[in-house]
Amino acid sequence: MLGIAVALFWIILDNIFMENSFLVSYLIFLPLIGSLVLLFINKSNEKLIRYFGLFISTLVFVISLIIYFNFDSDSGEFQFIHKIN
Repeated sequence: MLGIAVALFWIILDNIFMENSFLVSYLIFLPLIGSLVLLFINKSNEKLIRYFGLFISTLVFVISLIIYFNFDSDSGEFQFIHKIN
């Protein structure tokens, strides 16, 4: 489980610094994916549950900071969008 979380972390960080168009999607779906992963962790493993929850929360916070600092308030155009073809 922890390996999946680390792989997800690196994939997201790689995409964050390459392209900003998926940031809002990550911000929305990452807590959902994290909660689904938490459903499959054994209840007796409380440390893993807490650390995984902290990891996902910290990752979402970092993504929100990246969105905040990359927002251009002078622009009247939509920002952080992506188009599905």
